[in-house]
Amino acid sequence: MSILQKHLAFVKDQVTFQTRMLDRFGSDSYRVKLHSESRQKFESLLADLESADKALDNAQSRPVPAQGQLRLTLSPEEIEGLPEDVLNELSISEGDKTEYAILSLIEDAGGIISLDRLIVGLFRKTGEKIKRQTMTSRLYRMAQKDMVFSVPTKKGVYSNRAISEEEALKLFSGDRIN
Repeated sequence: MSILQKHLAFVKDQVTFQTRMLDRFGSDSYRVKLHSESRQKFESLLADLESADKALDNAQSRPVPAQGQLRLTLSPEEIEGLPEDVLNELSISEGDKTEYAILSLIEDAGGIISLDRLIVGLFRKTGEKIKRQTMTSRLYRMAQKDMVFSVPTKKGVYSNRAISEEEALKLFSGDRIN
């Protein structure tokens, strides 16, 4: 129901009122003309408001992409196997390449990895020596883009999908990952 509903009732009442006035002053041609013109204007207004109300209802019923569904960044899978000349046309920075390496490490670890394993894995994969604070900052930015997710109840543990607190408690009931 749109905000126009409260105005539709008023306009309908005015159409009814103008119709009653036509009946009441049927013998007075001047007043009949005035009430007839007013009724036509209100009927036109009513039709326009009803049309706008339907348009608003249709616009509200259309699904709006939820945050996280609209993704502007490329994933490693999307660029994998592209020829070098195509890769050169893309705006992929060194930071993006580091993010792709992080995503790959998380995937290789089964979807969940600790910060320590990420630092070691990134060094072994790319030779990049990254400070812990720099890595947590990068992971934070990646989480803002829904590329990685912090695991609830486990500090310094990240996953490639959102994990509920209940699921995290089940996964780490034996505290296998530090």
